[in-house]
Order: sequence, then C-alpha cells, then structure tokens
Amino acid sequence: MIYEVNSNKMSNEKIKHLEMIQGVISRMSSNSFKLKGWAITVLSALYAYYISHSSCSILIIIFIVTLLFGVLDTYYLYLEKGFVDLYNEVRLEQKQSTDFRIEPRKFDFNAFGKVFCNSVPVILTYIVVLGVTFTLLIIQLFI
Repeated sequence: MIYEVNSNKMSNEKIKHLEMIQGVISRMSSNSFKLKGWAITVLSALYAYYISHSSCSILIIIFIVTLLFGVLDTYYLYLEKGFVDLYNEVRLEQKQSTDFRIEPRKFDFNAFGKVFCNSVPVILTYIVVLGVTFTLLIIQLFI
C-alpha cells in the first residue's frame, strides 16, 4: 500500500476501499510500464525498417507513433496520480462510512501537462526518440 494503514483507527469498509483504490493504482502503473515496452518494440522495428529503406515517410510515421505512445503513457500517469490523490483523500477522511467511490478525476489539460513535464521516464523515453527522429528527418531532407 502507499501508506501504512492502522486498522485500529479505520473501519474494515475504509480499508477495503483503500485496497480497491490501490489495485487501480497498481494497474495504471503496470499499464504504463507495459506501454513503454511496446513503444520500444514498435519504434525499434520502425527504425530497423527505416535503416533498410531510408524514407522520410517512415520517419514521419515514427514521429507520429512516438507522440501517440507518449500521450498515452502520460495519460496513464495522469490517471495514476489522480487515483493516488483519491487514495489520500479517502485515507484522511474522518467519517467512518464509505461510499466506495473509485472514479477518475475530470480531465484537466494543465494538470496533464504538469504530469508530462514532471515525469523523467516519459521525457527520457519519448523526447529523446522524438529528437533523434527529428534530427534524422532534417538530415534526410537537407542532405
């Protein structure tokens, strides 16, 4: 769990609710990790194809695919952070009864951007690939 739960002070319902939220957080984290694996696999295959064919259109496809993977990965991290916030909100609630609410927060583009900017793995994984792809595209077009 994210925080140690003191069962003497919390009802069983609240503990179960926190465990349910923790399960969602774990799935979001797992999805993000698996997505990075898929991104590396797909982008490696596309780069291998580019090396054998040297086409600008392949680089544009790599650029678009990288953006899509980056946005999806950031979305999973955004959801994960939202559920961590929900976990902390439920954990700190004083009332003993719970409504077992597990819903993602409403989408906020500014918060989404902050998640992207504050996530070193996302930046390292996708910005580096975008930079390499953009550099290769410039070289392909002008040399």
